[in-house]
Amino acid sequence: MKEESKGKRILMCVLGVVLYLVFVYGIECLGYISAFGWIAAIPLSAFLAAGPIMLVETRIRKPGAYILFGVLWLVLSFTTGMVWNASGPVIIIVLTAAAEIIRRALGYEKKKAYILSYLPASLFILGQYIYVWTSTDRYIEEAIAEMGGEAYGIALRGYATAGGLILVILASLALGCVGAVLSAKVLKIEANSNEVLR
Repeated sequence: MKEESKGKRILMCVLGVVLYLVFVYGIECLGYISAFGWIAAIPLSAFLAAGPIMLVETRIRKPGAYILFGVLWLVLSFTTGMVWNASGPVIIIVLTAAAEIIRRALGYEKKKAYILSYLPASLFILGQYIYVWTSTDRYIEEAIAEMGGEAYGIALRGYATAGGLILVILASLALGCVGAVLSAKVLKIEANSNEVLR
């Protein structure tokens, strides 16, 4: 297989980031339909984001792919005014470190490294949504102002429980794993490939 040029690799990385943003913020539109849609966006994003992130991984065969997306989420969190306490940024940093460590430990060329290292990264969006559980009153107040209606706030509060958070995390990891496995097939990531993937 012919080696990709540096320019094409950069272009594919940019494409991956753009697709990631489109998928993640596109799925957030479910929140305008219902409070459940707002919560469901987290696991659905974990599924949809696998492809774009793994596309970037296939071009960055060394430390840095997850750092790129971790920094992206930190920037988005600060610029969108979502940083009400330290929990969100801390979660993003921890998830970024975990993903990078897993990928390095398993090997940058291994298929299982692509899939398993994506699991913590699948929860990146939780770094922004965690405020539903850590700053519930303020989050719901803003959600009501933006979405409209007390009923929306009441429904959202029903999901802002410890049990709700656990279910969201488990659903996100499960869908993230499915998304990673499917993405590995689409991107033709082999069990142990030394070639640049297309």
